[in-house]
Amino acid sequence: MEVGNWEYYSTLAYDPASFIDYEEPALLRLADGRLVCFLRTHINPTQDAKNMAMVISEDDGFFMDSSKIYEHMGLSF
Repeated sequence: MEVGNWEYYSTLAYDPASFIDYEEPALLRLADGRLVCFLRTHINPTQDAKNMAMVISEDDGFFMDSSKIYEHMGLSF
């Protein structure tokens, strides 16, 4: 089995204010070739779990469009 190397490819989601953390990405390739990634979010500094976020890439993951981050998917706790 060939083992590859890990390297930085692109940023999935980022909050410049460091108020929201994005964790536990789950990546899916759609039939049309786009990549969709779901991420769990939590709020700093309380670490309260919040919503799911979704980001979409139309260029094989080189650019994840932050304008397509949906903060209110699923249940809020």
